[in-house]
Amino acid sequence: MIRITILISAWLLIGCHSNKSTSKNLGDQNTPPIDQLANDKFGDNYFIDENSDGKYSLVKSKTKTFKEIGFDISYFIYDHTINKILIEDSLKSGYVEWEDKHHIKAINRKVEPNKTRTKEVYIFNVITLERQYQP
Repeated sequence: MIRITILISAWLLIGCHSNKSTSKNLGDQNTPPIDQLANDKFGDNYFIDENSDGKYSLVKSKTKTFKEIGFDISYFIYDHTINKILIEDSLKSGYVEWEDKHHIKAINRKVEPNKTRTKEVYIFNVITLERQYQP
């Protein structure tokens, strides 16, 4: 009787363990790489905005709400054709959006140690991977 109980317990233990592994593996296979990256970096607080041809995505997260003054934004651009992050940045009281199919516009507002406020604006090209600062 004890042998039967031990065999049944071992069978149940192995069966439960293998079910957990299978369901975890299936979940990992169904999660797109960009969603996994966004979740790893930002938790549940992110927004994905694809460009017009769907080859690139702007993924961003705000650290504060719009009601709060000076919300910060962290973002990255993801290239779906090579499954790679092209640029990653954080903007203070900032803004980032698609300018067109291959360019994003980012605005970063800073307060210098002497209390003067500055605004840095740049355009990032997803093809050349160059950042062009604007006056």
